[in-house]
Amino acid sequence: MLNKLLEACSALLSTYDEVFTMEKEFVDYKDLRRLGFGDNQARRIIRMAKKKLVEKGYAFYNGKRVGLVPAQAVAEVIGIPLTQEGDNK
Repeated sequence: MLNKLLEACSALLSTYDEVFTMEKEFVDYKDLRRLGFGDNQARRIIRMAKKKLVEKGYAFYNGKRVGLVPAQAVAEVIGIPLTQEGDNK
């Protein structure tokens, strides 16, 4: 399932000529929708990012109603940076 998601992300992102950057430190599924991900795909990416954060010891993200995650966690899941290096916003 993870491989299919990563392939879909790569295919989706390869269709765009520009690099996506976000100026936010935290993102939700609506932000991912704006980047071109489908509704279910965006929600799945958020879930995967939350799972990784819980594995790292951030128990707060174990709640099912938490929908806002650090952009860095999402970047690790999809394999591309969402923020520019040096952004401190």
